[in-house]
Amino acid sequence: MNYEPALVIAMIVAFGEIFKGLKVPSKFLPLINILLGIGVAFGLSYNGEIVSTFFEGLVYGLSASGLYDLGLKPMKKVAVNNK
Repeated sequence: MNYEPALVIAMIVAFGEIFKGLKVPSKFLPLINILLGIGVAFGLSYNGEIVSTFFEGLVYGLSASGLYDLGLKPMKKVAVNNK
């Protein structure tokens, strides 16, 4: 069964906020989000393909911590400068 990515990301963000409330240093929160994303991907949508499920979880975790969007910003800036 496939789950809506936005729902999974929101779930990971919620768990990240729980860890933030437990006074986990903020420098570890992106790593926690990535590990949660990988764990959730394997828990919810593992279909026998380890590599694709791993990268799906990686994208979930990076999106939940905002690093995925941060990686897209430089590419958008380059596209604007080339016009």
